[in-house]
Order: sequence, then structure tokens, then C-alpha cells
Amino acid sequence: MPERVTDRPHDMTSDLFLRSRVVFGEAVTLSPRDREAFLRGACGDDTALREEVEALLAESESGTLEGGVREAVRALHTIPQGTRIGPYELVRELGRGGMGTVYLAERADATFRKQVALKLVSAGLDASYFLKRFHDERQILASLSHPNIAMLLDGGTTEDGFPYFVMEYVEGRPIDAFCKDEGAPLPRRLRLFISVCDAVQHAHRNLVVHRDLKPSNILVGKDGVPKLLDFGLARLLTPEAGTERTVTEWRAMTPAYASPEQIRGEPVTTQSDVYSLGVLLFVLLTGRKPYGDAASEPSAMLTAILTAEPLRPRAIDPTIARDLEAIVLKALRKEPAPRYGSVDALTSDVERFLAGRPVAARRGGTAYRARKFARRHWAVLFAAALVAASLVGGLLAANAQRRKAERRFEDVRRLASSYLFEFHDAIRDLPGSTAARALVVKRGLEYLDGLSKEAAGDRALTRELAEAYQRVGDVQGNPFQPNLGDLRGAVESYRKALSLLEPLVSSPLATDEDRAMLAKASLVGGGILATGESRDEALAMQRKGVALRQALADAAPSDRTRRRELAQGLGLLGFNLLSQGRPREALDPLRRQQATLRALLGEQPADADLRRGLGRTLTSIGETYQALGEADRAREAFEESLSIQRALVSERPLSSRFKQDLAYTLGEYAGWLSNSTPAAAALAAFEERLALNRDLEAADPKNAAAKLQVAFSLHSLGEALASLGRPAEALGRFREAARAYDAVLALDPTNSWAALHRAWLDVSEGRSRRQVGETGRACELFLRSASALEELEKNGRLPKTRTSYLADARKERGGCR
Repeated sequence: MPERVTDRPHDMTSDLFLRSRVVFGEAVTLSPRDREAFLRGACGDDTALREEVEALLAESESGTLEGGVREAVRALHTIPQGTRIGPYELVRELGRGGMGTVYLAERADATFRKQVALKLVSAGLDASYFLKRFHDERQILASLSHPNIAMLLDGGTTEDGFPYFVMEYVEGRPIDAFCKDEGAPLPRRLRLFISVCDAVQHAHRNLVVHRDLKPSNILVGKDGVPKLLDFGLARLLTPEAGTERTVTEWRAMTPAYASPEQIRGEPVTTQSDVYSLGVLLFVLLTGRKPYGDAASEPSAMLTAILTAEPLRPRAIDPTIARDLEAIVLKALRKEPAPRYGSVDALTSDVERFLAGRPVAARRGGTAYRARKFARRHWAVLFAAALVAASLVGGLLAANAQRRKAERRFEDVRRLASSYLFEFHDAIRDLPGSTAARALVVKRGLEYLDGLSKEAAGDRALTRELAEAYQRVGDVQGNPFQPNLGDLRGAVESYRKALSLLEPLVSSPLATDEDRAMLAKASLVGGGILATGESRDEALAMQRKGVALRQALADAAPSDRTRRRELAQGLGLLGFNLLSQGRPREALDPLRRQQATLRALLGEQPADADLRRGLGRTLTSIGETYQALGEADRAREAFEESLSIQRALVSERPLSSRFKQDLAYTLGEYAGWLSNSTPAAAALAAFEERLALNRDLEAADPKNAAAKLQVAFSLHSLGEALASLGRPAEALGRFREAARAYDAVLALDPTNSWAALHRAWLDVSEGRSRRQVGETGRACELFLRSASALEELEKNGRLPKTRTSYLADARKERGGCR
């Protein structure tokens, strides 16, 4: 029996462990003739290092290396069950890797109990390289938020100084085992694969390449949803990241799924993930790996990946379609250039196969495309065959039109996924990128407007255009997410989307997908419109969206996705009604939303998105009861909402969405406290809200919505200080609020909410000026405020719920006279 790594006569220190792996990583790639000279230079007089590397080389050739390394790492670090790390208690070990160990753990403090996966850096691997890689993995996970990527929940450092992080615990099977055990038919396998591709593409959009895609890192849970795990080998695609490539890093891979460039130690790009996805698709289709028997012997496998051609899937299973075989083989090309240019391109080809359309991997001629067209439209062609003589010319014209539509279809897909949105998202957080982002949107709109003129009659292209217009609108001025502050442009883009979708839904060929798209565009577009001038139109749009979602949910009561979407739509309608001063009307959709979310949480109690939705709903219900004068009910709703939202922020402290929700609820709760208790009780809530909003603005300094929330927070805190008889402190906050409002209005002069509150700020500041004896300056502010509010009223931009602002400004102005 070969001597094992842990049986070396010298002590296995962490330093020796690391150095031996680095030297081995280079030596194993050399020929026997070159290896001896390399070892003399690398090891020098270090006999222990030389012995360990030679043992590793011998065991690599005998196939026992993997088990030996695993035992060496296991010997270095074993933590008993029940150990507490932060608020978590370890239950059992789930698995080990090169950098760390993953445990099943439970949150065991007084907050709540929940099972999680806790990853802890291995003792013995605490060199700066491994600690940095571990921190990188934690940061990478924090930057990713996708339903098919295991969620980062928490992180910290042990008492011994070892970093750890906590992830969503995914109880499932590797994707290949799941498909085999469930006997998943081909369409189901391909849809699972598409979900994985979407997750990988999301990582790429965030400039992260995974580098270790394989079935054991993709688990499918009981709900049938695949989750991508283990970003331990992932790399940020930034210039800084590219400077740290080492031999150790090159060896840390799974050879059977690694791309040729990974094995050669060359720079790894997103196309390396494309190759690994090609191997995964090969396995899902055939149950085998692309290089057959070579995969059982490491050196033969590496040689095959670098030099041999992969097996053809149809040679293993002749029932596999030629189009699918072409897709797999294109993804498995040896050099990156001939592969798919992105994961999106690979996904698009798989989707085309599922839809019966020609795939780009085959680039077939007229005969190939005609066959695909015939399979999609066999009934029409059968009827046409009866009158073939009269339709030959028409068929040729239709074929030309089809080719034109397909070209346009591909154009808009590339635009939407590769240029307009990927490029925009990549530069969104760069300082000073506002002008570049505005240019991206401008050019994207010009292209979309040109394509929309040719979309008539092509339902698929029409849907793509409508989706693209909505995404452009979100970038321009959706106030509920990072935007460029162009509210008017956002409304116009959503109107274009609606004008494309409404004819689809009114057609006899309308599908549930068409209705769902129109519902979403109506609800979100209505929400954007409600922040501007056309509030009645906004309500009509949102009522239509809710009606569509209600019909979809009624048609499939067991469909949780449709019920979630209905709850979201009810919440948007209720929020809009409340903001227009119609609390009694708002109460009904909000109560219906609350009931729907509580029912869904009964089925999925740990679902963070459902908990978030319920927290937001309770905040709106608290506002509604406050407007109706029902103080006790308002307090009960606010406090339950705060409890839910604080728990979510505690679980995911890096999530901007959860922080935004908590900040908003704190503001409403503080306002309620100001009206029902002494103002001092509200001050702490206002200050906590301001701190949260400052954090959010610092994380995204070009985000107009974040700037406006900071302005609101400063304004409210100033008024609370003034009510406590601290006018000098209040004036400092008012000056900060003025600068924040002015920054928002500089981005978008049409922002009605910013203009309204900027005008009201002059009244707030004027009252504090009067308190400190600056009566003349106070009157100047009252006069300016009244004039600005009168101008808003004249232009129909003063909400009915804020007419009291104008009345108070006029009263203060009259006092000055």
C-alpha cells in the first residue's frame, strides 16, 4: 500500500503543507528530465520539503493524492459538534475544500432558530493568501443576489481570529443525480440547465467568474429549484484581481470540468465558465463525461482535455437531437474564441432549441431553417400544401420576412442583454459615471425605437421590445431602485412598453405570459406615474394590473408565483391610494395583500422575500391606520413590521433592499410617535433612519432615490429637533437637507416630490429662524415657500394630501405682512 501524505516522518506544519503544494503545483507539469533540476532549485537544502513534494508526485501518479490531501487537511482542523461560533451552534460537518470546512449550523441565540451552512477557514491554512481568498469569497457572495445562487446571510470572525461566513442551507441533490433519480425528461433537464446559466450570467454581470462549475456545486432542492454554491475559487474580473495568479490557485480546480486554459494556467475569463457549462450539459444529456474512459485517470484526463476531441453526444445516445449536440460541442471548443461569446449566448441557443427555432451553433442554410420552420408551423404548411401552386410566391416572401424577424429578434436580445444592461450595470457604481449611463440609455432608446417599427406581427419580438423598454424606464427614473433621475423619460418608456403589450393581450392569440407582462408593466409604470402628475391615470393602470394578476392567480390557485405577484400588485395599488390621501380605499387591497402573504408564509416560513413583503405591507397598513386616526392599530402594525425588518437586516447586513425597507418604516414610525407621544421619543428613530440612508447613499452615490431619502431624513430630524426647543441644531439639519434636495432637483427638475418638500423645507427653516430671532430671514423663506407651492398647485403638481403645506405657507407669509 503506498505511503500516505500524513505518514511522513517529519511534522506536517501549516507552512510545510502550503509550500509543498506550491512546489508540487509546478513540478507536476514538468517532464521527468526537467523536474529534477526544478526540485533542486525550489527545495534547496530543505529535506522535509523535498520529501513531501516527491511523495505528492508519487501519489499523484498512483491516484491516491486526493484522499491523502483530504486526510492531511482533516487532521489539521476538526471542530466538535455543539461548538458555538458567534450566534451559531455547529451541528455536523457537511464538507471540506481546499480553503475551508462547511458545517450545518443553527442560529442558537434568543432571536430565532434557523438552520444554515457555515463556512470556516481551515486552521493550518491561515497564511495571508488563503485568508484573502476566503475574504474574497465572502465579498463575492455579498455582491450576488439571485434566486439560483445560495444566499449570504451573515459573517464574522471567531475568537481565534479565523473568518467565517453563513449561507443559506440548501438541502438537495447534485443536479445530475436529481435528474437521474427523478427520471427528468429532456425539457425539464434543459430548463434546470437554463436556470443555472441565468445564475452564472448574473455572476458575470457582477464581474465574477465562478471557475468551479460542476454538479456537486449545483444542488436541486425539494422544490425543484437549482442553487449554485461554492464561490471559493471565483475571481473578480477586475485589473486588481488579475495580478495575483499563483500556481496554488491554478491547482485548485476540478479537472474534469476545467477548461483547457485553466489546465494550462492561463488567465481565466467568463468563457472558462462557458466551457464548464458545456461539460455539465454533456453530463445531463448523456450521463457521462466528454472524454469517456480518460476521465478515470488524472494525467490521461488532463491530456485529453488539452489535445483530444470530446465524444459526440449522439455516439453515446443516438436519440439526442443534432441541434443539442452542436450546442454542446460549440461550448466545448478547445480555444475560447470559437465557443459561445457569453453564457447568455449559450442560454439563447438552448432556448431556441426548446422553442423549435434554428440554433446558432449549427448556422444551417436554407434547408435547415426551413425544416425548423416546418416543425413549428406544420399545421399551416399542411393546409398550404393543398394549394401549393398559389402559395409558392407567398411562402418565399414569408420566409424572407421570417429571416428578417429572426435577425431583428437576435439584435434586440443582444442589445438588451449584452449592451444596454450589462454595460450599464458594469459602470453603474463607478464614480462620475452618470454621463456615460445617460448616453447608454439614449443610444439604447434610439435603437429600440427603430426596431419597434418592424415588430408588427412578430409576437416574440414585441415581447422582447416591451421588456427592454421597461428596463430602460427603470434605469431612467424608477424611484424604487437606483436610477438616473429622469422621471419623465421613465414614464415615456413605460408608455411605449404598454402600447406594445396591450394589442397582444387583446388578441385572440393572447397567452398567460402576455397577460403577466402587461400586468407587471401596468403596476410598475403606474407606480412611476404616481410620483409625477397623472395620478388618476396611474391608479387606472394599477387597477388593471391587479385585475390581470387576480385572474391569473384564480386560474391556477396552487401556483405560488402567481399568488406572490398578486400580493405585490395589491401592495403597489394600496401604496398609491394611500399616497393620494385615500386611506379607506387603500385598506382593502392592503388587507388582501397581508392575507395572501401570511398564507404563503404558512407554506414557506423561511422565505426571506415573503417576509420582506409582509414587513412592507404592515408598514403601509400602519400608515393607513394612522391616516384614519386609529393610533393603536397603527402602532401594532408598525412594531410588527420593524420586528420583521430588523431580523432581515440582522440576517443579511449587506442587503441594501432590507436596509431601505427598515429606513422607510423607521421614518413612518417616528412620524407616528411625533404625533402621539412627546417628540423626544421619535428622535432616536429619526436618527437611526438617517444613518441607514446615509449608508445607502454612500454605497451608491449617483442614485437619485437614495439622495432623496437622505434629504427626507434630514428634514424630519430637523423638525423633531425644533419641536424639542433646539432650533440651532435644527437649522444645521435643514441646511444639509436643502443641499440634498437641490442635488436631486439638479438631476431631475420635474421630480414633484423633491420640489414639494424643498418648498416646505423653507417653512420649516423659517420657523426655526424666527425662534432664534432672525425674523427678517424667516419672512424671506416664508415668501419663497408660498410662491413655490403656488406654482406647483398651478401646474397640477401639488398632491391633495399636501394642500396643508400651501395653507401653512400662506399663513406664515400673511403674518410677515
